[in-house]
Amino acid sequence: MLFKPKVESLKQARELFFNKYFFGNEEKKNFVLEKWNELILIQLTEFIAKKDAINFFQLASSYYFPPSGKAVDLAEKFSNEFLFLITTPNQAMSILKHSNSYRESRFSLIIEDRWKHVSNLEIKKAEDIESLKILGPFIHSSLYKVYFLKLCYCCDSIEGIREINNIAYRLISCGHSDIREIIDKKIDAILFDNIPDIFDIETIKEYYNIAPSKSVTKIMAFEKWLELCETPEEANEAYQNVPNGKTACYLEAYKRAKELNPLK
Repeated sequence: MLFKPKVESLKQARELFFNKYFFGNEEKKNFVLEKWNELILIQLTEFIAKKDAINFFQLASSYYFPPSGKAVDLAEKFSNEFLFLITTPNQAMSILKHSNSYRESRFSLIIEDRWKHVSNLEIKKAEDIESLKILGPFIHSSLYKVYFLKLCYCCDSIEGIREINNIAYRLISCGHSDIREIIDKKIDAILFDNIPDIFDIETIKEYYNIAPSKSVTKIMAFEKWLELCETPEEANEAYQNVPNGKTACYLEAYKRAKELNPLK
């Protein structure tokens, strides 16, 4: 008579199926799989009855979902219907970031595609930097370029540039050179229009720090900074912050410091 192992939890079912019986007794393996399905069906049918798409997919894409059986068949039957109940990036992300999520499962891959789709829809729908800022932490990383293009499209001020730089600092690493290039082009465009109208030294210093390192606006901001210096100390500060590799800027700062020196 076949000894039937006791299966009391999803964790135990997985361990018995894959670690103990997977390459052993076929009858015991099938028995464990059947019990595994019975256990998971209790939760799965409850989520289906409630049309609870989040918990449905968290369960179906989890590490403890069986590889085959009645539960899998039932999940596949309802997956398309429930997929359309996932309407925001936040919902999709909450499924895939769940503590028991198994990213290689079929249901995880379905949600991954849905996450990309709803991220793209929400980016298109957003009309200003503030709404995009709220959306940022939840969009799929494959949409970051589209996201920052939309941010830059919505930006028309220095304040907007500050927001975009802050968002970039939180979301992207130094490896995203294509995204940094998009942001830098927008910064250049806005600074180019604003620098000539600045007559406050602290403001122009901020603009200088915001300007991309190898850009015309970096030089423009530095020249304006020198122009607004009223003391040798201010000119010396500018001298100590000359753009990298710009020898001519050192000379200009030195000349400005001499002009302002009352003891010359």
